[in-house]
Amino acid sequence: MDKHTSLSFDYTYVDRTRSSTGHSTMRTSVSMMSAGDDRGSSIVLMHMSEVPVQQQQLPTTHRPMETGERMSWWTRRGGASSSHLSTCGIVRVGFDSLLLVALAIGFFFASYYTKNRALPFIFVVLAAFTTFEYTWLAYRVRLRIYLPFKLHQKQTCRDIYGQIMNYSVDLQTCVVTPWAERFCRGYKRMVAAAIALVVSGAAFAIAWFCVPQEQDRHLVIAYTTLSVFLGVFCSGLSPNLRDAVVLLFRYAYYVVCTADLLLSARLSAESSAALEPFSLLLLSASLILIGRAVTSKDPMESVVMVLLDFAGLVYLACLGNVISYLSVLSGVSMDPDGQQVSPLHRSVVFALFFIIWSAEVGSFLMEKLLHWIQFPWAHPLAPRLSSSQNLEKLVGALIFGVGASLIVSYAIAPAKHYDDGEESGVLPVPSYLLVIASVIATVCGHIAKLWLVSLKKVARVEATSKYLRVGDGVLDRVDSLLLMTIFFAVFVRQALIVRAPNVA
Repeated sequence: MDKHTSLSFDYTYVDRTRSSTGHSTMRTSVSMMSAGDDRGSSIVLMHMSEVPVQQQQLPTTHRPMETGERMSWWTRRGGASSSHLSTCGIVRVGFDSLLLVALAIGFFFASYYTKNRALPFIFVVLAAFTTFEYTWLAYRVRLRIYLPFKLHQKQTCRDIYGQIMNYSVDLQTCVVTPWAERFCRGYKRMVAAAIALVVSGAAFAIAWFCVPQEQDRHLVIAYTTLSVFLGVFCSGLSPNLRDAVVLLFRYAYYVVCTADLLLSARLSAESSAALEPFSLLLLSASLILIGRAVTSKDPMESVVMVLLDFAGLVYLACLGNVISYLSVLSGVSMDPDGQQVSPLHRSVVFALFFIIWSAEVGSFLMEKLLHWIQFPWAHPLAPRLSSSQNLEKLVGALIFGVGASLIVSYAIAPAKHYDDGEESGVLPVPSYLLVIASVIATVCGHIAKLWLVSLKKVARVEATSKYLRVGDGVLDRVDSLLLMTIFFAVFVRQALIVRAPNVA
């Protein structure tokens, strides 16, 4: 009898964090050949599929992509298979679409008609969801990179089996899972919300007694309470305690930087800039580095997570700094009479976000149009990363971005002409320069998308999250926001320097 034995096992698990969407179902097969001693082993790890289980069980008649049948808009797509939505599903898609449009319209009207007072609350909600989604995305990337590294080390079969089981369990648990299973029958969101309510209540009490009696006192208290609630809630749903602490550092930095949106209404530009976002960035990076170095059990794991943490910190930090800078532009812009222009940032932020997200809508509509007409000649920007980011979608984004810039120039923020020929307005630049800036910013934004696409490809997920039947996660929607916002901020600042040479 040959002493060589063969051990193979196949397991399937569902990631509960995304089970409601039908995604992230993994089937992993590991086969090992052991020769007497358990230490001499050869391991092969194969990720066989990541499509929903219900799609794997569909009959052939429900796979129009394989038979050449044209897929309708009411067809749910997933990989090589699809299934027709029921009547309730179609109604749900329509309702979610209307809700998504209503949220976008509400964002614009809230920022415009509340004179920018609603922007801090909108930004802090978007930042919370973005930070939470990036935390889980980075965690998945770490598992994808770190698990094969551990499996190829010399270990016993028992150790390998335990690590693979831990891999499946890790994607189903979070910080509050032990308390949820003990007290709330596994309802993790309920436990996280309860803890967040307690902590935010304490923050509300502290802010109530510490914030001085001024005109915007209620806004500062509300902003502080909402920020604390979202930070604690998202950290409670983080993969583990270490990632929760990093999430809090990253989110706290963003909250402090964008607090200028509230302070700029009462303080001068010099006082508002005293927060020194760059110093806070260095402090946050140092705390994250120390935390990872102390808590990580393996150098490989520590290096991977530090790189991912710094990437996320720079992304949100730069975005927070840019928005904070735009919020205090009114303190350095002057009209030809030497008087300060009426709050510039109130319309600048609205106008720039209108251009940015108009380009996003154009890219989305172009993708749907090409899919509807079955356009066969797509030209991917990076074929090895993603075939969905193509030149055709970029053209659609450019069309809508240029159109939005013209609307901003002539309808939303028209320039004011003075007797001496000078111009001043919300965006004190000629229309053709704003169009050129929109084109360059749109191209940079689509290039920035490829970074997030590469992370999702490593993590083997199609979207960072799924809240509605239409659209993806918040991070998927703001992935191009970073470079576009930074470019527009530099562009507007240079325009202001040209208009007012004494501005540093």
